[in-house]
Amino acid sequence: MSSFLLDSHVWLWANNSPSRLSTTAQELINDSGTSLLLSLASVWEMGIKVSLGKLIISQNENIDDYVARINSLMGVTLAPITTRDVQAITSLPWIHKDPFDRMLIAQALTLRIPIITADPHFNNYDVKTIW
Repeated sequence: MSSFLLDSHVWLWANNSPSRLSTTAQELINDSGTSLLLSLASVWEMGIKVSLGKLIISQNENIDDYVARINSLMGVTLAPITTRDVQAITSLPWIHKDPFDRMLIAQALTLRIPIITADPHFNNYDVKTIW
């Protein structure tokens, strides 16, 4: 089984506007033989966006319940942040400054899996991206 780390925008698009996904991303996300991971860093980022009003979720749900519900529907597993991931960040060049994206890159490197992302900045690192 192949595993892939989902960038936060890919996870959100898959649930709210799947037409924004590339054909390849749609096929991988819908493939029952694919293992999908969502980083805790992405959940953290979404929580910040909810608090700023940049991401709206149901008033009846908090971010924890929202992520758990969508992950269950999509068959996505939450990927914790480990000290090994943090160590990997220390050797990343400062090409991309976004701390959440840097963590995704570090996690993909430590897990040795590709990231499904539309973000072209990821291509500046030694990590496999799929779009």
